[in-house]
Amino acid sequence: MKSDQLLKLLKPVYGRPDAPRAWFNELSRVLTKEIGFTQSIVDPASFHLRDSTGKLSGLLIVHVDDVMVAVESSDFAQQTVERLNARFPFGSWQKICEEKAGVSYCGKEIKLHHPDKYHDQHRITLGQDGFIDGRLEQIKLSRERAKQGEEHVTDVEKTDFRSVVGSVQWLVTQSRPDLAFQVNQLQKRITDLRVRDLLRANSVVKDAYKHRQVLEFHNLGDDVEILAFHDASLFNSVGVEIEDREEADVLLQGNEKRLVYSQKGAMIGLIKRGSTATVGERVRMNVVDWRSSTNKRVVESSLSAETHAAIMAHGLARYCQAVLLEMKFDQDVITAFEDEDFQEHTPMNMVTDCKSIYDHINKDGQHVSSKGDIISVVLLRKMLSTRNHPGKARLFWVPTRHQLADGLTKGGKSHEVRNQLGWALLHEKAAPRAKQSVKAKKRVDSV
Repeated sequence: MKSDQLLKLLKPVYGRPDAPRAWFNELSRVLTKEIGFTQSIVDPASFHLRDSTGKLSGLLIVHVDDVMVAVESSDFAQQTVERLNARFPFGSWQKICEEKAGVSYCGKEIKLHHPDKYHDQHRITLGQDGFIDGRLEQIKLSRERAKQGEEHVTDVEKTDFRSVVGSVQWLVTQSRPDLAFQVNQLQKRITDLRVRDLLRANSVVKDAYKHRQVLEFHNLGDDVEILAFHDASLFNSVGVEIEDREEADVLLQGNEKRLVYSQKGAMIGLIKRGSTATVGERVRMNVVDWRSSTNKRVVESSLSAETHAAIMAHGLARYCQAVLLEMKFDQDVITAFEDEDFQEHTPMNMVTDCKSIYDHINKDGQHVSSKGDIISVVLLRKMLSTRNHPGKARLFWVPTRHQLADGLTKGGKSHEVRNQLGWALLHEKAAPRAKQSVKAKKRVDSV
């Protein structure tokens, strides 16, 4: 070509902004029209493979040009994978079951573990050690600079802070719920960034390095239930700092500033169907989603904060419920099923440690002292029940020590999230009745 010549593109080319969409459209067309997959309407990046009877035989997910497919051992499913390999021969195809070290998919290490002396079944683990070791770095600060906690940061330090927090945020969304609260709070400091915030960011990075964590996925059987743990913490989040001249308006005393936003958290998991009746023992739970976020509304009571957390958790669990039902049946169930059908086939359960929330759902006549909370409580009553009720999620109460979302709303509880991850306890054994004292027994006998 000569220097003044131009090329007219007949198709999208790698590097142009329209290339990713064109590739996804072509991939979707091949999967649905040629290979026999059905595209999900709940999550368009996933595709379902069904046999002649409509039974799910395989599941495929795609992120740009990274494809992962899981299929059963039938001839139909295996032949479909072979056709897929032949249609897209570029790149490399790996079988996770044959890779002792596992495979890397979109920055996550996924590994199949065979039964051993500690586990009698296969299990799958998902971790991000490679991402931590290769991408996560602390912000470089001199010893003198680290002592200037209240000083504003430089432009270079602000760029480094954004980079570190962005990397840890990706880690949190993919595999590390134990760091979710800290990262959520760091993200709100950018408008008034100080050196102390850089130190906090470095502390989170140290935590990620020191305490490695993987998500474990165990075989729960053909039928599962959904558990949605939810929690809130009043006035515990960086939101709006009240200036001194405004303190009288919010009944604050002294000259200090006060954080007035509340934090809400939710953790969603799958358990074996019927496990909600297990008493005194933890049950295995495959964690599939979590969130730690700040209430955008300023609320003035714990009840109000807890209702917002419950509504958020219900939405996350509802999405999970829809994904599972579409996988189990087909996409028509999403519009054809009523609430009762959703609960019958894949029950959803909510778990709170707030006694007032439980009491308001358990007793319709429970008095709501704050008029502003009435609407939220009424909404929860429409969605939840403390008993088995068709069309409503069942609400359980647990003490705070068993609330898996507690560490998503408070600082300093990362270790508790890590220690409890993958397990759930809904019912403790009843405390043994205390023995009557000898004096009391004699008094009873004499009567």
